Amino acid sequence: MKFHTQNEVNLFFLEIASFDQYGVHGTDYKPTNEEMELFLKNRKGKISAIKDFRKGQLSKANWRKNRFKIMKGIKRFHKSTAGKRFHRKLSRFILTRDSKKVSKTDSKERKDEAQAANYFNKIDTATSINSAISHLICELNYYHPFDEHIEVEEATYFLLPLLEGMRNALLANRELDEEDLRILLFLIESSALIKSLALKSGKDITAVDKLWKETRKELEDKGKSEEDDGFFQELVGVLKKKLKLD
Repeated sequence: MKFHTQNEVNLFFLEIASFDQYGVHGTDYKPTNEEMELFLKNRKGKISAIKDFRKGQLSKANWRKNRFKIMKGIKRFHKSTAGKRFHRKLSRFILTRDSKKVSKTDSKERKDEAQAANYFNKIDTATSINSAISHLICELNYYHPFDEHIEVEEATYFLLPLLEGMRNALLANRELDEEDLRILLFLIESSALIKSLALKSGKDITAVDKLWKETRKELEDKGKSEEDDGFFQELVGVLKKKLKLD
């Protein structure tokens, strides 16, 4: 087990009633086998009951209904993977996925070029998704307070099979559906999307960030919120139009 913060180290010792160790060790502390055995024994019954009840409710078919139950876990995932390259790669995929479409009147060379670019973009994105899968699994190796543990496990058990399905589809050169893209948008930090929009448009990041906030407020003033289906898709779509990227 690993720790993100000093507070989590202290909470770990409180959970196993090792009060004399509270505040003594730093985040590099490695629990003993005896401490881990006691910790897992204390948590096993509580977590299993909740996990078994909730796990059956989380599926791609129920994503819209259940997605906000696991958003805290996804936000935790964001914190644990801040600065990772897959955020940049996934955001680039979202913003450029329509850029290589061809028409019937295009030349064979143009069609071949577009197909090749699209394929390698998919491979790049599949690699990125694989990285996200690894980070989700790694996060389970860290200590989390009880309520956060449930959130992280819910996010992980829900996302892993979906991400694996997306990765395999991309490797087989298949297109992702709109529900897949919706899930990827939740996985991408807004800062990564803003940076990609700035890079693609040639605008300053600060200017695009301001435009992002203004556009978000415009949507919210119309009574929309991030809890609505399609909110982030609409936000990105409006921004692309404002930046003349469509």
